[in-house]
Amino acid sequence: LIAIVSALFLYFIFWIAMIRHAIRSGIRFKILWIVSMILFIIPAPILYYFFVKRPMAKQEEIRNPEVPSFF
Repeated sequence: LIAIVSALFLYFIFWIAMIRHAIRSGIRFKILWIVSMILFIIPAPILYYFFVKRPMAKQEEIRNPEVPSFF
């Protein structure tokens, strides 16, 4: 029972984080993503993560590569 409750709690945090990212970022179809994440609680945030957030993070990494720091 504790495992189920903690998994649901972690998914709730993930759900809020994906909605927050969709609100703050300049993505296409922003309203569609937000409404779909609210209506389809389980599949939409997972799809958003793999189709929108992850590719955005990879593009950011390409644009701004980390310079190794020696100090």
